[in-house]
Amino acid sequence: MYVDLHLKYISAKNAKGLLQKALNSGYSIVAISINYGVNCNKLLNEKWKVVNCFSCNRNNIIKKSEWESSVNYFIREAEYEDTMDKYLSKINCNIEENYILINRANTLSIKNICDDFMLHKKNEVTDAELKQLYSYLHAACENGDSIGIGDMSASKCSSIGGIPLNSVNNGSMVSGTRMEGHPFLLSKNTSTYILRRLNIKYEDAIKMDYHKFLRENAFDLIAIEVSSPEEACSAAHKLDCDIIFFNLRKCFFSLKRSDVQNALEKGIFFEISSLNSISEDMQYYYFSLNVNNLLSIVPLNRLIVSSGSIKESEVIEPLHFLRLFFNFNSLSYKDLIGCITTVPLACIQRASVRKSLNTAVFYK
Repeated sequence: MYVDLHLKYISAKNAKGLLQKALNSGYSIVAISINYGVNCNKLLNEKWKVVNCFSCNRNNIIKKSEWESSVNYFIREAEYEDTMDKYLSKINCNIEENYILINRANTLSIKNICDDFMLHKKNEVTDAELKQLYSYLHAACENGDSIGIGDMSASKCSSIGGIPLNSVNNGSMVSGTRMEGHPFLLSKNTSTYILRRLNIKYEDAIKMDYHKFLRENAFDLIAIEVSSPEEACSAAHKLDCDIIFFNLRKCFFSLKRSDVQNALEKGIFFEISSLNSISEDMQYYYFSLNVNNLLSIVPLNRLIVSSGSIKESEVIEPLHFLRLFFNFNSLSYKDLIGCITTVPLACIQRASVRKSLNTAVFYK
């Protein structure tokens, strides 16, 4: 179970693409973040509906000749998964509502995840909405090519089989069943969670009525961005937050263990993100020095690594993402795997305790 707690919200359409790419890349829990100072309610009001989508016949997705051309079983499977993801991505772009189709089964165990915090974020999809999606996908297969949907747009499928796509219809459909003659199997997703995160710069946090703002806004995670070791120490002392993350374009060469000790004692987690968005050589040089120092100072069991992605192209598979850190401090998969699995989950539990005023109930 992999976790990415930092996908950046730019617009509703962009966020939908990021979430679809992250969930199909292997992440089970993701957090979409927005910066303080913009209209935060835009993110709080967004609701995403995650649906499992499987092809009942692979020839609907890949031409039979192409399917049989690959002799190796594992190559065929990889090609199919990649093609299916591209296919679903194109369909997602044409669905006006916030449906997110993923080609994954329900496999996440919620053991040791906080009940109060997680289970009310199921992104429930009704039977009527599943029926609506069936109609849309049926049109996609009829009008599209082997790996895409051609020039089909939502307007061309505004009414299919008497079912309007822009309204909720009465009716029932058992989750996990398939319409007769339909090439897709849809089911309700119960193993992915989308959280909402607020990023606040330290200088903004100390100017506002911080604790009142937190009480009045229902964000799942609160993260403070710091630009110096002094701000990191002060943020832990003055602000009750879940994550402290660093502006790595600033200098953190002088960061010491004493600067983060107060935060560690309060259960606050640290985060390194946006490693895959650095491009210029000189910028990468200073960025690398900062990351190397942070990995030396902050214990790995309190360190979260996340993508900080803005574009879909910046979202990569979890284990490939960890490779970006192999140039620092002689770290390996064994050292870092917790930074995208158990450590983010512990941070989520910590956030639940803060959010529920110490009344959180954990799953047993």
